[in-house]
Amino acid sequence: MVIGNTQYMLGVSVLNVVMSRVVCGFGSGAGAALLAEICRTTNQKERTSVLSVCNGTRQLGILMGPACQLFLSLFDFKISNFQVNHLNAAGLFMALVWLTFFLLFLILYSDIYFEYKYEILRQQYNPEETPFGHSMYLSSVEEEKKKAKNKVEVANLGLEFTQPINGYLCEISRNVSTEPDTQAPHSEDFSIMERDGSVADTSSDESDQPLLGVTPREWFLVSDVPTKPTHTHISYRMYFDEFLHDDIVVLFTINMFCFFAQLNVETVIAPILKFYFDMSTWMSSLVYMGGGMVSITVYITIAFVSRKVRDSVLLGIGCATLLAANIWFIIVVPSFKPGVMEGLEYFLMGGVLLFIGYTITGVSSAGLMSKCVSEGVQGAAQGLRRLATFVGLILGPIWGGATMRQPHLQFSAPILLLSFAAVSIIYYISRIIGC
Repeated sequence: MVIGNTQYMLGVSVLNVVMSRVVCGFGSGAGAALLAEICRTTNQKERTSVLSVCNGTRQLGILMGPACQLFLSLFDFKISNFQVNHLNAAGLFMALVWLTFFLLFLILYSDIYFEYKYEILRQQYNPEETPFGHSMYLSSVEEEKKKAKNKVEVANLGLEFTQPINGYLCEISRNVSTEPDTQAPHSEDFSIMERDGSVADTSSDESDQPLLGVTPREWFLVSDVPTKPTHTHISYRMYFDEFLHDDIVVLFTINMFCFFAQLNVETVIAPILKFYFDMSTWMSSLVYMGGGMVSITVYITIAFVSRKVRDSVLLGIGCATLLAANIWFIIVVPSFKPGVMEGLEYFLMGGVLLFIGYTITGVSSAGLMSKCVSEGVQGAAQGLRRLATFVGLILGPIWGGATMRQPHLQFSAPILLLSFAAVSIIYYISRIIGC
């Protein structure tokens, strides 16, 4: 993002500006990595709530971004011989913002996944202990960063992993044993192993082992029986096994349909307000801002409600609301007449339903998908989800702009797609009913 926005600031040529957007597009993949890290470091009960807060902050950024143009348009100065004006000020501003974020990341970021797994272990086996172990066992931050880079070698399997072992490290769902595992690789027990791969010495003084022989940040539980095949290298078969299930494909498809339906309407809000109600660009901006505020309100509501309501139920509610909004539009929009203000409130009511529906659907589908795939492929899952999202973001405006003067055709497409999504949710609900 820093490089792409710097390219945009420099300008030079049209090709360079276009390539700067391409580079920033690659940089936006950091969002998928961020969501994947959140999915790895939250439990299923709280995950949708946290994702809702993240999406709410994203929506807040979307509202604040255009407001930045108010002061960026005033930029008119030189850096050495380079001119900064209202055309390239946005590139300079965003490059500085991303550079600041990158520096804060280098200084403040720690291995949240490792801390989260240890905290689960502590709470289950020693709830009386202070968080993250007694101070006598804590190492310095710098020492921990070096340890986090070490590799965990599983000697009895002859496999090699890099910490963390997404889903196979610090598992506590099976029996814990402090004895070396001499059984076959398909044993049902765990063995406690040091980071260097040697088996724990059970003859040592038990007083030196505060947590069933597991010293904080020094010992790890490594499963001898992964629930899925373990590979020393990336296996495409593993990704096929994860993502080609019917329920996962349905969730990706629903996500695409959701954003297609939203952008189909959002693209034509300004032209409809101008053509039928003669509203200025300023008034249209207020309508968009109102929609953003509705979305933020829904995100905050979901952050509290999702702890008591299943994601699958929220997904059904979101799709139903989106479907109702498009049915509402196909009924009221064809009756609009230029210069007649009577239909404005009906159009705004449909817009409120639209923003509520896509917000609920987007958050619930993200949370549900993260619970249907293993920890090891969370990053790829979030990346594919963003791919499905951008397909909807591209096709929605194309369809909406091309059919704006034919409202029956414009809204019939999302109605058909959302109807298919609703039927899919009902059909596959038995597979994801626990989420």
